[in-house]
Amino acid sequence: IIFSPLLDPGGGGVRGGMFSSDKDAEVSSLHLAAESSKETISEAQRLHDELCQMLVAAGYFRARIPTLPPFDKMLGGLAWCISCSSVEVDVDLHFDSEMTLGQKIKLGENVTAALRKMACPSPLQPHQVRGLDFAALFPVFQWLVKHVLATREQRGAQIRRYSELKFKGSTVMPEDEERELQQQRSELLVRSVREKYQPPRQFRQRQGKRGTMSGVQHVQCVLLEYGQSLPKGRAEG
Repeated sequence: IIFSPLLDPGGGGVRGGMFSSDKDAEVSSLHLAAESSKETISEAQRLHDELCQMLVAAGYFRARIPTLPPFDKMLGGLAWCISCSSVEVDVDLHFDSEMTLGQKIKLGENVTAALRKMACPSPLQPHQVRGLDFAALFPVFQWLVKHVLATREQRGAQIRRYSELKFKGSTVMPEDEERELQQQRSELLVRSVREKYQPPRQFRQRQGKRGTMSGVQHVQCVLLEYGQSLPKGRAEG
């Protein structure tokens, strides 16, 4: 396939090839110098694609929007990762695609300040965020994504424990309900047996003589009321 050059409508000759315009757009979107080599552009594009895949895997799905500029993907991904880490950084990390360039630069400064408070092992400067220094951004994103996944797992475990606690407090399982029913039946049976076979009272002591007896005599009288008696040795003692 042979691509012919584009001609200037005014008769000025060749205006430029299709690939040169695509390359200029790619270089501009990646914040690279116009004289960047193919290897530099290819490496930047590779790191950009890997970072986008990393963000999508972590849950930041805006990174796969093809029309979103790389700068917005990286800046928004940084702000999102920090916000999902549940770390108090006391800075404004709200990202909006409608922000002006000055607001985005300010957000980049807030992001780097938050990373310092989080003790990120890979230092990152605001100009590296603005200039899309993918070599500096890559280890930062790796660390943040691990932090996000660990926080999500911890939060999921906490929510699961809480939901199980609420479930146990408000819901009765069929086997627990059957066990409770059997326990109630057993208690009723024991109570009925006790009532049926309790010793019948045969005599009743007169009210006036209770205060004149000793402890052993009182026990002996109570037992006699139900047809029982103390052993002979204990009764004599």
